[in-house]
Amino acid sequence: MQESLKKQWKELDIFVNEFRQGIIIEKKNTNEHAQFLHDFRRYLEGKQKVAYVNFEKLTDTQSLATELLAQYELLFGSVPQHDMSDSYRMLDSALELFSDKKVTGEVVIWLDNFTQILKMKEADTLCNMFRGKFQHQGNVVHIFTSDEKDAINEIFSNRKNPFFCFGVRKSLK
Repeated sequence: MQESLKKQWKELDIFVNEFRQGIIIEKKNTNEHAQFLHDFRRYLEGKQKVAYVNFEKLTDTQSLATELLAQYELLFGSVPQHDMSDSYRMLDSALELFSDKKVTGEVVIWLDNFTQILKMKEADTLCNMFRGKFQHQGNVVHIFTSDEKDAINEIFSNRKNPFFCFGVRKSLK
């Protein structure tokens, strides 16, 4: 591993495991960055529970809610009864599960290719829902990754958006 990536690994580790700070990771679409992030996620999985959601595989609110529920079940064994009456209620219930006081230990929600959320029909509503829940998840660290710099700027640097200044931004070099 390059020296610069070793340094970045240490920084990310400190932000996640010591500061418990959310991170926005701007990556390049290279094998080296993909391997680095894969290895870092595996490292975190050895220390705590990691819910991994890849937005490139999601198409709508229903698929997002289903994926979050599946990740919760993988980490905690079973999914408590939740509202399935529509996709927004299902997503709200899924996000609420990670806020539950019964969720013990340190948890990371890793949102890979998060900027793909902007391509979903309900992007504004989804971002508002996520931010509303995430800010109350005291036991959870959120990691957002993307290789789309302009979309990262739109989501995390635009004062009008709910994720403005939500986490520390790091660019992999």
